[in-house]
Amino acid sequence: MKKGRLTIPPLPVVYKNERASTERIDVVVEDKPGSQGMRAEGDLFVKASVNDDSPYPGQQIVYTFALYYTAQISSPTLNLPDFRNFSVKESDRDRQFSTTINGREFQVIERNVILDPLKPGTVLIPPAVLNCKVAVPRGRKSTDPFDTFFNDPFFNRAALVPKTLRTNPVSVRVIPLPPNPQSVPFSGLVGRFDLKATLEPSFLNVGDSTTLSLTVQGRGNLKDAIEPEIQIPSDFKMYKDSPLEDIRLDNGGYLGTKTFRLALVALKAGTYTLPPVSMTYFDIEKGVYKGLSTPAFTVTVNPPPEGSLPVQAARPETQSPEAPGFVKKKVEFTGHDILPLKESLDGARNRFSFSFSWFVICLLVPALLLVLVKRVIRSKNRGKTPSMLMTERAEKSLKEAGKTSLNDREFLSNVYLAFVSRVFAKNGMTGETLTGREVQTILASADCDPVLIDEAVQLLDRIEGYRFAGKSLEKDTRKKLLEETRTLARRIG
Repeated sequence: MKKGRLTIPPLPVVYKNERASTERIDVVVEDKPGSQGMRAEGDLFVKASVNDDSPYPGQQIVYTFALYYTAQISSPTLNLPDFRNFSVKESDRDRQFSTTINGREFQVIERNVILDPLKPGTVLIPPAVLNCKVAVPRGRKSTDPFDTFFNDPFFNRAALVPKTLRTNPVSVRVIPLPPNPQSVPFSGLVGRFDLKATLEPSFLNVGDSTTLSLTVQGRGNLKDAIEPEIQIPSDFKMYKDSPLEDIRLDNGGYLGTKTFRLALVALKAGTYTLPPVSMTYFDIEKGVYKGLSTPAFTVTVNPPPEGSLPVQAARPETQSPEAPGFVKKKVEFTGHDILPLKESLDGARNRFSFSFSWFVICLLVPALLLVLVKRVIRSKNRGKTPSMLMTERAEKSLKEAGKTSLNDREFLSNVYLAFVSRVFAKNGMTGETLTGREVQTILASADCDPVLIDEAVQLLDRIEGYRFAGKSLEKDTRKKLLEETRTLARRIG
């Protein structure tokens, strides 16, 4: 009775007190074939269509250009429309097949383009234009840029006549999305999706990290997926990694998975609950919003082992977006220990005698040397204020960080030590570690400029981010980080 997408609902049947039903059938009703360019106009014609002419904004539809031919053609050049009011995602590879129209067999080449409607309203997609040369029997063999199968020795015995073909325009009515009744804001995803989450490990010590992975899976505008809102306890510091995409394209659009990974570093012992992560998408098949949610996770954080270094806390709200993501890697067995250098019993023989007196002397020498070195250091630093000592340590650490022979861990340790030493020197104190709030308090008490204080806190977050990340630093990144630390140290004074 009318054109558009029509639905034959499931039809129920009851037989011997058992109920069954058919599946729902979707039917796309178009104009008459003649108005859609399906007339067999001689040996060559083109057609354009979409798989859904009533989509929602954000819903992917497939625009198909089809070339039907029985005559030999050469040098085809295709000019697709500009697709205004659509976001063009990607062109699919050409598909070749044969079909029968009105009793005649045609060869067909199809090219699909994935379109994403940008806003509601009726849009008329202009015709696509194909320029080619048609072989008329009555000699040069040409190369076909559209596909190689057009080449044929027949061209040696035929004249090539230029011809221009235009497809029918395609009308698309983009339906506006209804209001979102869900309590969770709309994610912008349109299609069919699922949300999964994992947390490994769930038992760790203070200073260790656990990895939270959120995976969005399904079909639709998956490439546009953004990280869902995540609530993290204040006793954790979060580092984000770049999303991992496993997305492929088929005739219906994009499908696959997109995974967001976050490293959570425990700052304080205790038992914590990570609340569920929720998101809302629009289901195009049912025409409704659907909410997705992950389960809540429980994390147990034990105190740090004795003798370990203190963990640096930081304000989550001041984390820099430049801080790299953290990927916790499992310990892998990479090889066997080398064999002992001595494999025979001859290597166990005693080569010389060692008296008890010499043993005692050798045991005491390291302790005596340690006492002597400490006395020398104390006498050398006698009369120096804590501010002078911290300033010297900052300069020494910056000089050490400038050595190219250092690995990333040694470089970051020196940069961090130089930064905290310079901040301690400003307040006339000594120490080894600082948190973001402590940096803010010390510099504010010294009447530093608020802009300088904010830059200092951000630099500390960036240094800590690289320290926790475990990734290798590029040469330019090391150079930039060292120069920023030097500049900030001079500005602190």
